[in-house]
Amino acid sequence: MKRKVILCGLIVVLLCHSLTGAQTLYIDLRKGIALFERTPNLWEVLPVLSTNLRGAPRFEVGITQVYRPPDTRYVLPFLPPVALRLENGLVITNREGYGDIALELPTEKTVFERIKRIASISLPWTFEEKALVIEDAEWLLFLPPYLNYLGKGNLIDQAMSRAKLGVFPLKIPLEDEPLQIEVQVGLSYPGWPVFARLQANQPLTRCLWLEGVNELRSLLDFRKDRPGLYTLTLFVEDIYGRTMTKEVPITISEFKVPVATQEITDKTTVGSRLLFTQRVSGVWNLWDTQIVGTRASLAFPFPGTFDILFTAPKIRIRYHIVVE
Repeated sequence: MKRKVILCGLIVVLLCHSLTGAQTLYIDLRKGIALFERTPNLWEVLPVLSTNLRGAPRFEVGITQVYRPPDTRYVLPFLPPVALRLENGLVITNREGYGDIALELPTEKTVFERIKRIASISLPWTFEEKALVIEDAEWLLFLPPYLNYLGKGNLIDQAMSRAKLGVFPLKIPLEDEPLQIEVQVGLSYPGWPVFARLQANQPLTRCLWLEGVNELRSLLDFRKDRPGLYTLTLFVEDIYGRTMTKEVPITISEFKVPVATQEITDKTTVGSRLLFTQRVSGVWNLWDTQIVGTRASLAFPFPGTFDILFTAPKIRIRYHIVVE
């Protein structure tokens, strides 16, 4: 009898946990965030990278199919995104430009497999001047992780205590902290795109790069054919409407090719092993694999076009291998 009581209690706990939506990923497209339950009562915020959906449609649907990049020890020339296909036909990915909604999916496989449904919601929180305005108590359990996401975790106790009184709307004053940004620009060469890492002390809603008075669609569109020092203007705006402009120097370094590259093309089939030989010892490079010596024996596990680069003093040979 005692065993039956324990079993019934366990079933009730599991049912209650499933009814709380622990397997649902909640997305607010207007706020640009998604939330999922990492552990009971611990919700984590994931940024929405982009969406091509107009407005903020409301839906709650299941996931019909999951696409994941193949597991391989090689570095793929093109990394496919993780994608979730939903019952309503929408596709959610972890990279921009591949689906209807792009967001930072959780990297842990165990957490990712727990997500069974997607719900589009609208959080009833807005900003007025320097205050967070809470319109009603709907989705109030998401307020603490959202405040942590904004860097305002010190306001959680005050916001939740006032919300429990049930008087809405209510305003939570925010500290007047100036917007700060830090830009780190990577190394670039003539004809190459420029990559930069942008860090801000507040979530941003706008980020514009300007070359003189001309607006760039993105920093990747800035390319120069000649080495030199250039200057771009970065304009940003945070979620509180505060703006900042920063002059960012861009260095285009001179690219010197040590020797001319000899090109060789060959064909093979999946699983076949090719033997490459040279008269002198050098380094054979295939993605993350390096072989030192006068010869290299390589097999290819899947079809595609592969580049093997052999380098030695005053020698540079690139093999283009087509695997069928």
